[in-house]
Formats: sequence, C-alpha cells, structure tokens
Amino acid sequence: MMLLALAILQSANPVVMTREPHAASPWTQSVRARCGNAEIAIEGYGAGRPLDRAPRLRLNGRPVAGDAVERLLDDLAHRSAVYRVQVLCGQGGEITVRIDEGEKRAGGPVRYRSGGALIRGNRLVSYTGLEASDADSFWFR
Repeated sequence: MMLLALAILQSANPVVMTREPHAASPWTQSVRARCGNAEIAIEGYGAGRPLDRAPRLRLNGRPVAGDAVERLLDDLAHRSAVYRVQVLCGQGGEITVRIDEGEKRAGGPVRYRSGGALIRGNRLVSYTGLEASDADSFWFR
C-alpha cells in the first residue's frame, strides 16, 4: 500500500519540458511556366520576398543574363506591392513576361504600374520598366 501511495505522489509532480520552437519556413511568391523546352521561373518577389534574398529570374535553372535584369528584379522587390506576372510563349523560343503592380502608398491611393520583358535564349533582350497604368490594367483577367 505504501508503494502505491508513493507512486501516486510521484505522478502528481508534473514534468515540464521546454524546447525552442522552430522558425517557420518563409513562403515565397513564384511563377513558373514552360515554353517548349524552356522553363522560366520568377521567384521571391513582392510581399513574400524573404528578407535576406532578392527576387530571382531563371531559365532552365540558370540566371537570365542581360543589362536590364537588375532593373527588372529591383522593380519586383517592393514589399508593399502586389504583382500579377504573366508569361507568354512566342515563336522561335521567345518568352514575353508581363508584370502588373499595385502598390498602396502610405496616405495615398493605390499606384498601378505595368511593364514587359522579352527573353530570347537565356538573355533578357528588352525590358520596358514599370510605367504608370490604371486599375483596369491590373485587374484585367
């Protein structure tokens, strides 16, 4: 009986164990499309951009080359913006990327901008930059 009483008393003492919670994996926005044998991936843009990384533009797993790549990626790096990214496959392996951006500015209306890029081979051959547009352009489906 004494052993049973000791067992009950010992089980009344809770065991508290602590461990550091694991950090959540960051989510990233991305668009992937296949045009023939080419797979284009635009990753890590807008609000879903990890703090320690810039957006990336890759074709078949390799970074896209070209003078305007940095400007395009900078345009996709606004954390307060929402982006619509469309990929269109063209003749002869050309890939057109259309970007629509909506960004709520502090104390002001939403700013809408849009732009386009043309990729040929593994090279960004042209990029318009983001230019002023309107809500109809952004919300068009």
